[in-house]
Amino acid sequence: MSDFKDTRFNNLGFDTTSKFTPVDWARNNADILHDSHLTNLASKHNRVETDHEDRITRARIQEEQERTRRSLVSRVHNINNYMRRLENEIELGRNELGKQTKNRERIYNALNATEVPLATVQDNLNTRNRRIDTDQVVDNVEVQMCAEKDHIVNKQALLSGILAQAKNLEAELNQRIMDLQADWSDKSIANRADTYAGNLHNQHTGISGDNDSTATEQAKNVAKWELHCQENITASGTTRTESAKHRDYSAQLIQSQALLSRKHNDIVNRAVHQRLYETINQKRALDAKLGLVEAEFAKAEANATRINCSLKDIIPPYQVNLTRRNHRNNERPGNTECLNDPVENQILVERGNLNASQSMMVDRLEQTQQLISSLQARKDHLSKELRTKNLSIEIDQNEVVPRRASFPSESAIMGY
Repeated sequence: MSDFKDTRFNNLGFDTTSKFTPVDWARNNADILHDSHLTNLASKHNRVETDHEDRITRARIQEEQERTRRSLVSRVHNINNYMRRLENEIELGRNELGKQTKNRERIYNALNATEVPLATVQDNLNTRNRRIDTDQVVDNVEVQMCAEKDHIVNKQALLSGILAQAKNLEAELNQRIMDLQADWSDKSIANRADTYAGNLHNQHTGISGDNDSTATEQAKNVAKWELHCQENITASGTTRTESAKHRDYSAQLIQSQALLSRKHNDIVNRAVHQRLYETINQKRALDAKLGLVEAEFAKAEANATRINCSLKDIIPPYQVNLTRRNHRNNERPGNTECLNDPVENQILVERGNLNASQSMMVDRLEQTQQLISSLQARKDHLSKELRTKNLSIEIDQNEVVPRRASFPSESAIMGY
């Protein structure tokens, strides 16, 4: 067909032979219809194949998305499982920590309760040494007093040992709980992240479409993750077991030593005397000095408050200075009016003065706070000394003379 067409339109003369024949015309139409039919068939086949491939692709994508979602759900369930285990272990650890804290306090109270009996027997021995002539004998009372003193010293050593162990176990329990809480916190964050990822869908508003350049280490797998969590739980359980054993041992030791203390006290029932006059005078001096320190402490606190107010009063002028310079340099025309004029210099001078004033007041506040800290430490020290002296006076007045009659109660010896 193209040959006839080229011949027909390229010949400038009028020649019948250059025209198409009816057969060529009919064949040309048939070719056009045939080519159109083939094009239509190809288009239909393409549409059918496109529809098939589109459905396959959509199904595959949906299947992979569902697979990913189920994987996220499984991961979230795994995280939740370990979170529950961690929560249970944290609760058990806290309970054991509370019990160990009470045990430590009981040991400390039992150890503290040995001070009065030891002071009593020591003073008894010193008092009996003032005997003269034939009364200076090693009788049964003195023998029992020496036995009681040895018992109290040995008891203090035993209680000090288990007290140190209780403190170590308490610190270890705290560390275990902190590790478990840190692990739980990490899993909580991972839980929220995976839950959010699992809730994402194709029409979700949180989809950004940004490129994913993140990566994970192959060595950090789920097995090692579970092993790390299990190690924390196992270590916490081991510490709890050791703490429970220590509590049982401490209770048995305190009880057995309390029975021995009561036995020795029943055998040796003597009274002693202490120097009460010096203790009372010392307490009075401490009371007077504590009053002076408290008065100066109140004045120092008032001074610190005044300095703080002064520092706050510097803030508005400083802000005005910054705003003035910033406004002038930004609002004035840069080519002609933004000059280093006297106002600019004055603003900078003012800022320097404000900085110097602020630095000076900060230094003064720091010195004042150090003085307040020193005064507080002195107050605490004086208060502690007063408590010590009050205890000594109470011992002298209420326990020394009637010492054996006011031996620590059973509950005090047991550490309650």
